[in-house]
Amino acid sequence: MTIQRFHVSKRLSEIAIYNGTVYLTGQLAEDTIQNIEGQTRDTFDHIDRLLAEAGRDKRHVPSCQIYLADVKDCDDMNAV
Repeated sequence: MTIQRFHVSKRLSEIAIYNGTVYLTGQLAEDTIQNIEGQTRDTFDHIDRLLAEAGRDKRHVPSCQIYLADVKDCDDMNAV
């Protein structure tokens, strides 16, 4: 089976598709000056664009990991 790669740089591919599964690299908000809600929306919007490029959407995401700089932001991030 082949691996499809999108947005390839020297170190990584932002999207990799292997055996029908889409893998995304870690995504961050482009504007880190925003509050946690704005950064969460910005990050999810970027993920939506990448998944669309791979022919998928969030309904097909079985798992993701989210890292917060401060756990106190958890409720505000979850509200988004």
